[in-house]
Amino acid sequence: MMKLATTVLIAIGILIALMSIAADYLLPNTSPGINLQQLVAILAGLTIAFAAMQIRREKVPMWLAGRTVKRTAVILVIIFITLLALEMVLRLQGTPTYFAVGPVQHELIKAPWSTCDAAGCHYVYDAVVPACESGLLEGRVCAVNRQGYSDVDNFLWDDEFEDMARVLLLGDSFTFGMSADLGKSFAERLDADFPQAVIWNTGIPGGGTHQALAAFNVYASVLQPQITILGFYVNDFDDNLMPVDSWLNAIDPDGNAVAIRLNTIDEWENVIHHTLSDIEYFRTYWKFPPASEFQRQLGLTQLGTLLLRLIDRLQTAGPKDSRFEVREQVTRQYLQELREAVEQAGSGFLVLLVPGPADIEREGMRYQLAREIVSDLAIPHIDPIDLLKLPADYAPPPDDHWSNAGHQKIGALLGGCLKVIIAGEDISDCAHVTMPRN
Repeated sequence: MMKLATTVLIAIGILIALMSIAADYLLPNTSPGINLQQLVAILAGLTIAFAAMQIRREKVPMWLAGRTVKRTAVILVIIFITLLALEMVLRLQGTPTYFAVGPVQHELIKAPWSTCDAAGCHYVYDAVVPACESGLLEGRVCAVNRQGYSDVDNFLWDDEFEDMARVLLLGDSFTFGMSADLGKSFAERLDADFPQAVIWNTGIPGGGTHQALAAFNVYASVLQPQITILGFYVNDFDDNLMPVDSWLNAIDPDGNAVAIRLNTIDEWENVIHHTLSDIEYFRTYWKFPPASEFQRQLGLTQLGTLLLRLIDRLQTAGPKDSRFEVREQVTRQYLQELREAVEQAGSGFLVLLVPGPADIEREGMRYQLAREIVSDLAIPHIDPIDLLKLPADYAPPPDDHWSNAGHQKIGALLGGCLKVIIAGEDISDCAHVTMPRN
């Protein structure tokens, strides 16, 4: 028992010393170098460890010697006094605690310009128009059709479609045309290059493969597409694990339009659902509120703050996506269901892999996995990673979307495929298309 207690005490002392040394990396607004407060904390940790070692070796004064109970009491007193002194020193330093003391006073208000139904999530035309007229919304969202998508045409059947090539686009913000000027997205490039075709764009920001599947099930029965193209971005792995309606359009306390996600994924791939109060807390303090009263009380102390920040640092220090099995399985299942639905509808299926800026510099695990999944499922796909380049083809950071130039390149690449398909060739003939870098 005594050996275990002194071992724990030694570990605590060493941990305090190490945390104090690493304080510059754990605490905000700190400068490199060990200051007086850090030095005191380091010495306190080493004192605890040294005292424990002496007790363990029984090299202690006679008045401390005695039975195990007395030694244990000495250990506890040393721990308490040292930690109390360390807490007071850190408080005098004035560093902020992990959790804020005061609650958030204002909550977000759900906006009326988006909804989710059988077709997945999309904008609400009648609510978007007044929001755009008032200046609350702007840009591409102000040019949606009456079904709430980034398309100049309403999604209604016309008999003249019988003699036209029919293409249905599925995807997220890349397919929607985010960060491209009006008329410059790859979908609009296809529209301009193929006047003899009808092209419907159902891309919606934040949509995953389950969103694409819902949109296909609704609009494929109307358009009867001969070609279906899915834009797949690497964050779709996360989107697919969450509900279709995980994104929320809202108005913040300052009257600004914001798009927020109501769910997060923890390190064990569990989906955590957050309230609007949780989201507003995060927007204020850049962390979610404490999950329990114990965590809150711990995060209101300076030592608890050091511990929680150390845990945060350790969680982010390891390899990203170390737990990815569930996201991979769910995404694979949705892609298989979409492929089967497209085949049953008599349409050709093509996946456009969407590389992010980081993938252009070095292919990430998610991008490689997406390519592997569509290959395993025998889905024809286009991989444009060798066509795009930084920084010209991407919007300035932190925006990860294509710029006008990037959209135009993708539009030209897909246009070459459509020519092959419209000419009567098999859709697989334009799969795996790559082009040399400029």
